[in-house]
Amino acid sequence: MARIPIALQLYSVREDCKNDFRGTLEAVARMGYEGVEFAGYYDVSAPELKKWLDELGLKCAGTHTGIDTLRGDALQETIEFNKALDNPYLIVPGLAADYYESLNKWREFVAEISDIGLS
Repeated sequence: MARIPIALQLYSVREDCKNDFRGTLEAVARMGYEGVEFAGYYDVSAPELKKWLDELGLKCAGTHTGIDTLRGDALQETIEFNKALDNPYLIVPGLAADYYESLNKWREFVAEISDIGLS
């Protein structure tokens, strides 16, 4: 059985990332993590982030992204950004409150996200 690499969800250290994003990634690498799951990019470009990951021996294990980054014209930009990171997974970590009030809203979301996945 293949060993699953261990990555840190950067949301859990988001305050550290806000204060010193590069330094936080360096600390994560020193702790022995093999990857990170992004929860924001702190105005750092994809090529720069990829460079940092490569320098630190980290892989992108996914990223939290809002549903709006997957809609319309924003989708292609989101795809290109994440391809540059060699990111295999886009995670929508939460939705507007009205989604939690209606089964039909969930059905609409499932249909929408399925269509996005097929595009």
